Amino acid sequence: MKLERARNIRKAILAHLELVASADEQLAYEERVPFERVSNELFNQWDDAIGSRESLTAEYLEDPIFTEQERVACIFFDRRLTEVSKQLGRGNLPHIREFSKTPEWAQIAAAAQECLRVFQLREHESKGDR
Repeated sequence: MKLERARNIRKAILAHLELVASADEQLAYEERVPFERVSNELFNQWDDAIGSRESLTAEYLEDPIFTEQERVACIFFDRRLTEVSKQLGRGNLPHIREFSKTPEWAQIAAAAQECLRVFQLREHESKGDR
């Protein structure tokens, strides 16, 4: 049960990081779900993915599902997202087309890309072991 929960959290984290890292994914999401404010979802879905800040240090984010480097990368991303969220306030953000042109968007996109690189290292190493 604990491993299954960790796998589900991992999938949710990766899906969210991929969304935050890609303007194209965000624009496609807005086209699919025009009633959602995608710029707000970049923050809200992270909270949904991790459940709580305490989850980032909980034992179910440890091996074998998460490496220490992945957990640290998630903590870094969480801190950056929280910093930007505090800068912006939690009201309705502009639509993604406008928000994606801001320095705040660039900060969270870069943090998501860096976090994804850490996750991809493990994927690359796993493929090399086969």
